[in-house]
Amino acid sequence: PTRRSSDLIIGPPETCLITGYDEDGDVLIGWNFFQHFQTENSGVEFEPNGYFRKRNWYPQTERLVVFGEKQAKPALAEIYRDALVWGLELLRAPSIAAGPDAPEAYRERANGLAAYDAWAEHILMDEAFPAGDEATLRQRHDVHNMMVGMVAEERWYGSQFLIGAIDHLPYQPVEDLLHAAACFAAEHDLMWKAWDLVGGNGYPQAWQKLAEPEIRRQMVPIIQQSRDQAARAAGHIERALARLV
Repeated sequence: PTRRSSDLIIGPPETCLITGYDEDGDVLIGWNFFQHFQTENSGVEFEPNGYFRKRNWYPQTERLVVFGEKQAKPALAEIYRDALVWGLELLRAPSIAAGPDAPEAYRERANGLAAYDAWAEHILMDEAFPAGDEATLRQRHDVHNMMVGMVAEERWYGSQFLIGAIDHLPYQPVEDLLHAAACFAAEHDLMWKAWDLVGGNGYPQAWQKLAEPEIRRQMVPIIQQSRDQAARAAGHIERALARLV
């Protein structure tokens, strides 16, 4: 079942950063992307530094992830390089494990560049988008729209990360990382074209558009172009890393 915002620490069921606690653990302190959204931050107070304070947090917690003992902070160059290596591995891995709690049919799912192909393939399945079946169309739109939003947001911030990395690497592969950043930014712009096909980002009747085969067929080249930009970005990141060795 879908959990309401009131059932969670803050906002939708997404991760947040815990930085400390107060009053013997009765108050949780941290940072959450949605902490200033009035519709998502019921009962939230704030520290002078901007971090949230939340009582009665434990019953609203889905899970906790503990990173282990505190260690010496690595050099920024090491952090950025490791992040680039990890990101490149994720981008090129054709599948990823969804975890033991996922239904058996979804334990392995398409990932990285392969996920674009799976996305485009499913968009073309006319039988999966029955006209007049509001519940099915809304569900299909929720999945599709989430993908569009995730690619738009994550590629945009990915482009900014790559630009920022330039100043913190011992050898500054400016050209390689700027090209990769441009590819990610292009993906962001392509996703707005995908939104435009269904009436725009946030259009309330966008789910109805998915019943139109011609609309979905126009989405396929956008998804494929986005995949191609991601593949180019991967190549540029790989060249940048080769020069850092």
